[in-house]
Amino acid sequence: LEFQGGEALLRIDFVVETVAALRKIRGQSFSVVITSALGPDLPEEFLVWCKKEGIAFSVSFDGIPEIHSAHRKSNFFDSFSRFSSQLERLKSSGINEIG
Repeated sequence: LEFQGGEALLRIDFVVETVAALRKIRGQSFSVVITSALGPDLPEEFLVWCKKEGIAFSVSFDGIPEIHSAHRKSNFFDSFSRFSSQLERLKSSGINEIG
């Protein structure tokens, strides 16, 4: 199962509910990938859940800070700085599959 299109992490609740529903049907017989530009804040409890569920991440990175921020404009934060800090949070959470 892959969550993509737009920004999947804007609806963490949908991701969690969907994975829970599929686990009831299929057990552990499927893998989950979340594609993201890592813009939204990642709550600690969500990262713990991702590690427990074996969730993999496919992250969008556009290059040097100026290019990344130009391609992923935000009125609220610097996109490259946010990407970098969120990537570090993913790594330090123990989530092993980040590509």
